[in-house]
Amino acid sequence: MKKIILILIFTTLAFSQEYTKQDRINDMQTMAQAMANIETGFLYNNSDLVEAGVIKLSDAIKRVEPPLEEREEKDPMTRYMNQKVQFTNKINKKINKKARLILERF
Repeated sequence: MKKIILILIFTTLAFSQEYTKQDRINDMQTMAQAMANIETGFLYNNSDLVEAGVIKLSDAIKRVEPPLEEREEKDPMTRYMNQKVQFTNKINKKINKKARLILERF
């Protein structure tokens, strides 16, 4: 019984916050800054700066998703043609993989 109540509380909290376009803009700016830190770390041969940039990039990419209005598109053909959720998930996996690869090789 306690597990069910905890699950309901966590799902309520998870779905109560909407991901807006402004949140996406902020996450993209964070990602751009993280990539600039990685590039600066490469330029100055600073592994700490590269590591901090990779961690910041990985944290930011976890939050990125299509906004609510794009995920709940009413027209099925538009939703099928856009495939924003699938594209976002694919890009998230690629960025995380490349970030880990950068960290391992540097």
